[in-house]
Amino acid sequence: AEELPAFARPLPEAPPPEEPQWQIDPQTGERVHVGPIEMTFDGQVAGAGREPRGLTRFLIVAGAAAFVVAAAFGYVILRREPPEHASNASPPAGPTSPPGETADTSQPAESPPTVASHTAARPGPAHPDKPGRVAPLIPGPVTPTRNESLPVLAGAAPSPVTRAPAPAREQPAGAAELARPSDLSGDPVYAAALLRLDQGDPAGAARLFQQLLISRGPRGVTLQLMIACQEETVKGARSRAGAHGALIVLPYSLKGRPCYRVCWGVYDGGDAARATIPDLPADVIHGTEPIVVPLARLRASE
Repeated sequence: AEELPAFARPLPEAPPPEEPQWQIDPQTGERVHVGPIEMTFDGQVAGAGREPRGLTRFLIVAGAAAFVVAAAFGYVILRREPPEHASNASPPAGPTSPPGETADTSQPAESPPTVASHTAARPGPAHPDKPGRVAPLIPGPVTPTRNESLPVLAGAAPSPVTRAPAPAREQPAGAAELARPSDLSGDPVYAAALLRLDQGDPAGAARLFQQLLISRGPRGVTLQLMIACQEETVKGARSRAGAHGALIVLPYSLKGRPCYRVCWGVYDGGDAARATIPDLPADVIHGTEPIVVPLARLRASE
């Protein structure tokens, strides 16, 4: 016989329900039910989310109430009127001049106009309907008084006071001469040193410059522009200095390496040398910062 599919097969018969069994308890003598006990509950079971939903609703209501209270408090604070002294304060009264006339600033500040004092001394009527507020000051009739300290204004505007120009600061006659470097163009040793430098012999030129400074004694200073360790740098400084400059090149040893001090001029003192720094040719300075070096120091270091 063909087997039927599972959905077409008849359901198996359920076993007959067991009848309840009873027996007598030997200790108590009572009739006791023996077998499985079935318990049923016909009441309504509360949902699990009822308590959290009520708590959320309470928090929302409490937050809304707090927001309303805060908004009302802020509105009251913002709507509160400013202090009375700030609203009733009046700008300071000062003397004003008619159009087309200028105030005389030569008068002392101790004599203010009399009109302002009369106006400030007369109080205005207070309003009975608004207690606690000070009524604005209303100026009353003013009795003109003659102030002897103020000039009487005529029909024409007063002529402006012309002050004499301050005398120009005179510079001592010897200051300009001290600020200039010593004239080295007439010295034959200086001319020979420049010639050596133009011929491409900076070492020979440095020796001649050194002899020139030794012959002038230890007094005096010079402006050191740079320390050059390449001959091309020295030649470039010579070409920028021109024929009427005061360029000086001195020997210098930098850790055993032969270099050169490139200086400018010979001065009587440090103040005179520093006074000429703004007037030095820009091509000669070439972005450096000149420093004052005493000639005695140069002689001691060589």
